[in-house]
Amino acid sequence: MTCEDAFQYLQTYGLKCKQAEVAQWLKEDGLITNQEELNEDVLERFNDWHRWKGTAYEADIDQPTQINRLIEENAKLRKEIEKLHTEIQVLEDQLGIQPF
Repeated sequence: MTCEDAFQYLQTYGLKCKQAEVAQWLKEDGLITNQEELNEDVLERFNDWHRWKGTAYEADIDQPTQINRLIEENAKLRKEIEKLHTEIQVLEDQLGIQPF
């Protein structure tokens, strides 16, 4: 399968991706061959690869990279929690709910 064929196939399913990402996936995925039939298995393989790319759960990354990504994700989640607590406080104040 060519990069163009795979890209067009994925686009028909509404996946938002760039052709360069498809080319990278085809190069990295050792199980995809030129004779591979375009089917839902290919769609699922790309979707899984795309979902985990750049995260701590990406395949074949070294442990220090994985740890750094987990630390970054943890920091982002802590900031989000802080933001949500502030939002809860504002909403409780608007509703006149007193803290316990």
